Amino acid sequence: MVSDARMPDGEPIVTKAPPWHLAVTLDIFLSSISSGTFIIAAMLFIISPIRWAVPSILGFFVAFAVEVADLIALVADLGDPYRFHHMLRMMKFRSPMSLGVWLSSGLAFFAFLASAISFLITRGNLNLIGALQIVAAIGALFALGVAMYKGVLFSATAQPVWSSMRWLGADLSISAGACGITMMLAIATVIGDFTGALTLRFAAGCILTIDAVAIALVMRHINRALAPKIGRVELISWNVVTILIGAAIPAVLAFLPRYFAAIDLIILTLTLAGAFTFKHILVMLPHWLSAE
Repeated sequence: MVSDARMPDGEPIVTKAPPWHLAVTLDIFLSSISSGTFIIAAMLFIISPIRWAVPSILGFFVAFAVEVADLIALVADLGDPYRFHHMLRMMKFRSPMSLGVWLSSGLAFFAFLASAISFLITRGNLNLIGALQIVAAIGALFALGVAMYKGVLFSATAQPVWSSMRWLGADLSISAGACGITMMLAIATVIGDFTGALTLRFAAGCILTIDAVAIALVMRHINRALAPKIGRVELISWNVVTILIGAAIPAVLAFLPRYFAAIDLIILTLTLAGAFTFKHILVMLPHWLSAE
């Protein structure tokens, strides 16, 4: 149902919001972590399998575990688990939902395969390093698709603001990269690879800086739509958490010249908190816009 009210950019307000709530927020959030972590781990292992063997292998394990949790959230959102099975019976390349289910399933498969091969490598089967590089490269393509497709799905709907965010797929990809690089940074720190952490920290600072700019551009669009609907303090709070706490401050911390190990865990925590809040705002946006 469409009301006679108009958005600041002239779009009509769709008053019936989609039935998407926490499960969808968790789905988008977890997929950002799993896809981003797999992509960064794959890149590191392909570039230098000996140097980055341990962090990358642990990254594959994390990506697989989080992707399983993501699939659980996705099935829960469908309501009827059998609907997920039905969506795997055919692939519709023009359907973001159908393509997304196949991309998520593909990432889960290759993350499992990478984890299984990684386990064998840790048991002394070093001849499988080449095979793991191939699996990592193919899986990274699925991970990139997973990182992007939910933004494409949102922008393909008729919902105001969502429908005008044609760049949202790219923005969510940057967010996934931020989650992935900070996860790998934390892994390197936890295992005591401080030289690797130094390299990853600089990369994290660069990606988080880009992420802060990308989120600020999206939030500027969202702010115009939400300004008539929610209080100014609440709106400012959302911006502070997503842009400042979730991206800008972690970027500054990553570029600090002096180092202590705990800072990497702080960077990860702040980045994940900001990413979750940003996804929550995107999912709840139609509900807030349709509220009386």
